[in-house]
Amino acid sequence: MHQSYKKYDGHDDLKIADGMAYPKDFNKTEVNGEKNAIGWSSNGNGKYDYNVVAIYNYDNDQPEGHVTYAFAFHDGQPVALVNQSTNGTVEWKPTTNTDVSGNFSRIANGQSSNFNAQSHNQSKSDNYGKYGNAGPVDIPQDMQGTWYSK
Repeated sequence: MHQSYKKYDGHDDLKIADGMAYPKDFNKTEVNGEKNAIGWSSNGNGKYDYNVVAIYNYDNDQPEGHVTYAFAFHDGQPVALVNQSTNGTVEWKPTTNTDVSGNFSRIANGQSSNFNAQSHNQSKSDNYGKYGNAGPVDIPQDMQGTWYSK
């Protein structure tokens, strides 16, 4: 998505363009309309309905614009929540981005993420054809690292 996300480091609150700072301000937010349902947990277990283990934020160029993800466990299951609120009521909802939710589920279940930049960019065909770029090229195994000598 060509966005650079900042990760919560586990110590200093992650400040968001809308004025919130996480995890400190989770108590000022809602998840699907419920107050005090979300909070920080370093291991995914805790007293909250949604125990957050990672927070990522992207602040865009619009006033108060942001995309913030909270990766959490709800009833023992991984869930990726997103918040893009700008109206004063901060509400988290499960993301509809299947790349984000699917990869978090895989990571939470001990599998590796299936996301890689090259395959993701292949679906972005609108960039191909510009400046003579025809897209990714598969290099045969025997030529990898030696193509310049062939």
